[in-house]
Amino acid sequence: MRYRLALLVVCCLIVVGCLADFTQKSIQEVGVQSHINNSPTSKQKQSNAKAQTLVYKLEPSVKEFNYDKLKFKREEVFNTDCYVSVNESSYMTLEKTGRKNAVGNSLYQICLYAEGELKGAYDVVTGRAYTQKRNRNKSGTQAPAPDGKYKVAEQITYSPLPEMGVGGRFLQIHPQFRTARTEIGLHYDPSFEKRNGQDGTSGCIALTKRANLDKVLEYFRTYRPKYMFVDIE
Repeated sequence: MRYRLALLVVCCLIVVGCLADFTQKSIQEVGVQSHINNSPTSKQKQSNAKAQTLVYKLEPSVKEFNYDKLKFKREEVFNTDCYVSVNESSYMTLEKTGRKNAVGNSLYQICLYAEGELKGAYDVVTGRAYTQKRNRNKSGTQAPAPDGKYKVAEQITYSPLPEMGVGGRFLQIHPQFRTARTEIGLHYDPSFEKRNGQDGTSGCIALTKRANLDKVLEYFRTYRPKYMFVDIE
């Protein structure tokens, strides 16, 4: 009887040990299978790699877009057609726009540079609608100012000429090249877009708005540009 009991106990112990071993193996297998299921496949790895590559490639484009957007806003503020670049710290340029005003006179743009930046750009007229094709270096033609480099006067003067308005402010520029044209400068055109035959100038460079002349002269007082470069022909 004792022998049978001992044998029964041994059998029970064997069965319990086998069950425990089976349970532990099952848990390990489930854990391994779970790890396999959660691990990225080769396709997923490739997809992740592509995603990282796309993100890397998109970064410069985003920066470039923001730069273009900023540049567009600056052009929108100044409505700029400026394109001439000169190796000077502070200078002005006169450049063509391809536009015309309400009476058919050509519109140009004066661009103001200082400290390596464009500080302002404003529409101007030079010459008259019917003198745009005349000889720009011949005196008395009323043609637009000839192309070239001009030295800017050191101070603003005033003129009684009706073309500039009573007490008109005048900033003279002196050609640094051979030409018969004289007395060229910057002022305001009080006859801009008026059908009185006086729209434009006899060769000077005239701002289309008095407020814009104020801004140009304030720029002149602040940055003291030495030269103006005309490129409109």
